[in-house]
Amino acid sequence: MEKTTNSYLNIEKENLCSETHPVIFHGKKSEYFLIWLVNLLLTIITLGVYSAWATVRTRRYFLGNTEINGSRFEYHASAFRIFLTRLIIVVLLVLFIVSEYIHVGFKYAFLATLFLLTPYFLVRSWRFNAIMTSYRNVRFNFQTNYSKAYWIILLLPFLLIVASIVSVYGIGSVISIINTINQRNNGYSYQELKSFYFVMSIVQIAVMTVLLYLIASFRSKKYMNFL
Repeated sequence: MEKTTNSYLNIEKENLCSETHPVIFHGKKSEYFLIWLVNLLLTIITLGVYSAWATVRTRRYFLGNTEINGSRFEYHASAFRIFLTRLIIVVLLVLFIVSEYIHVGFKYAFLATLFLLTPYFLVRSWRFNAIMTSYRNVRFNFQTNYSKAYWIILLLPFLLIVASIVSVYGIGSVISIINTINQRNNGYSYQELKSFYFVMSIVQIAVMTVLLYLIASFRSKKYMNFL
């Protein structure tokens, strides 16, 4: 009896996994245009205060009109909570402007701190939007390791820049040596070597970009998953 039940459950699981359902959007251009217009006017009139409510209203419209397998998405975020977050950002911006007049060191310290906290803020934002979204009364989630987020958002771009600079400098050094040798042996002209240097630099940067992108894609698929 137990084997029969397990076999039946496995068959049901395979059937569910093999099912595909189209994504249907029920929104209309005229409806969204009216929402967008009202949001824009109220945001301007309130000097940006209404922008948080405009964001929630827009996301609820799009998610509420998106249907999969007969059910639609829901967005549960509180506009007031988003407003408080944006208010904190405005306060930080004011502090940054004021710090420039107090001491130059405060300005650079503020920028460095903001730069280092960017991956953390991004992950928190993605997680918040995922948790505030539900489908059939089931909330989404965004799971990741902060160290991996720092690796993908900060370290990989930095490595790309360093690798590009080193590559270009290395190719330039090689070309300079070749140029010196060819001048003695009446070989390639300087213009030909410059063209070769330019092409090789572009190729080197392209190769490094592709490699770092592949590494980032692999790690992001491995460590950043929606649940």
